[in-house]
Amino acid sequence: MKFAVIEKKLKIVPPSVSIFVRDLIVNIYRYAIQRGHKFSNPADEIANLSIATFKKRERTLTPHEIHLFFNALEETQSDFGLKKAIKFILLTLVRKDELVNAKWDEIDFKHKVWTIPAERMKAKHTHCRRSDLI
Repeated sequence: MKFAVIEKKLKIVPPSVSIFVRDLIVNIYRYAIQRGHKFSNPADEIANLSIATFKKRERTLTPHEIHLFFNALEETQSDFGLKKAIKFILLTLVRKDELVNAKWDEIDFKHKVWTIPAERMKAKHTHCRRSDLI
């Protein structure tokens, strides 16, 4: 009976929230285990695919929509650095964490190449981004 109530409530929660909660539980247990507590992590056995599946995204912004967005971004009363970071992310197609954790030694200004190491990439492959923005 209890599980039926939980299942019903989970159906109204967005999939990304369910995965976030699972990841939070995993990390809480890992933190405790690393500090010497002796128990197993039950959330390690729960795969993200058993919680939620995602539909592939097909929609992309048109050049006109990108132009409109950039114009609106410039008019927004927001932090200068934040506006530039959003623009940089959209122009280079990197993830927020990849930009926030960037190191100066990853950037070759002479050849205009930013090499993101594999350990920081979602797919765990080194990624080189060549751009006239660099």
